[in-house]
Order: sequence, then structure tokens, then C-alpha cells
Amino acid sequence: MDPIVLIPVGAAMIAFGGAYIGARVNRGATRYSARLQALQRMRDTEIDILREYGDALLEATIQVQSYTFAVPQEERVQNTISAENWPERRAAVEPALLAVQRAEFLAAGLPWPNVVAAHKAAHELLMAALVPTGDGRDAWDEGIDEDENVLVKALDAVSAERRRLLENYPVDVPKNRSVGKRIGRAT
Repeated sequence: MDPIVLIPVGAAMIAFGGAYIGARVNRGATRYSARLQALQRMRDTEIDILREYGDALLEATIQVQSYTFAVPQEERVQNTISAENWPERRAAVEPALLAVQRAEFLAAGLPWPNVVAAHKAAHELLMAALVPTGDGRDAWDEGIDEDENVLVKALDAVSAERRRLLENYPVDVPKNRSVGKRIGRAT
């Protein structure tokens, strides 16, 4: 065979090899980038869920506190409301009750056991402040005066979890194989 004929064949083989290697590298980089983006989107979603719940819990706490300021303690601890007091009382209790229900709705989907446990204690206090038992006790005053305020604990749990999520924000794809399973793809 003539060496002049082999030069284009050799050049074609080298070009094919270079293109093949380039395609493999590009494919690996694309997969890596897609995995990293998926991890970051998952973390962003977790942070958004936590932020929405934290805002709802804070709003519920503010609304219940506003209710306790608007309705005298003697009326708040009664478990019955007269028909003539109902329109005024409803205007005070309805925003607080809706805010507490929204926080409860959002808490039902939280994947963090520590935040859910803190929410349950906070929810019990918020509801006890709005729905008296009739025993003459003011659950709000008792709950707020405690050394370990469950509302502050719940908000602290949200803050701690948000801080943990942000500190562990994915900037690299971990080498272990369980990552692919967490983002919906077995590797």
C-alpha cells in the first residue's frame, strides 16, 4: 500500500479517536452537571418548604398573640360564647385559627422529625389558647411564661434545620452510589 493513501486513513482514525474521547468526556461532564443541578434543586425545594412553614408558624404565633391581646383573659378562658358576643369574638379568633390551621397543614408534609416534634408542642399551645377547656386556666399565659417556651423551640428548630441545609448545600456530587437513588435515578 502506498504511504500517501495511509496518511488520510491514519488522520481519520486519529480524528475519530479524538472525537470519541471528547464525546465521552463531554457525556461524563453533562451527567455530573445534571446530577449536581438535581441535588441543588432538591435542596432549594427543601429550603423553600422550610421557609414557608417557618413563616406560617411565625404568622400563627403572631395571630394568636394578637387574639390574646384583643380578647380579655376572662372571656378567653370560658368555653362558651354568648350569641351577642359571637360576632366580635369571631372577628378576633378567625384570623388566628386560620393561621394555626395553615401551619398545621404545612407541618403535615415536613420530612424533618425534630421540626415536626417541635411543631406538635407549639400547635398544642396555639390551639389551647384559641379553644379553652373551661377550667379557668389561660393556656397562653402559662405556655409563654414557661422557661422552655414551645413556640420559641419550634422556631429555633426551623432555624437550626435551615442552617443545616444551607451549610450542607451541594457544591459537588458525592462519590457514593446512594446519591443517584435519592435524585430518582439508580447509578
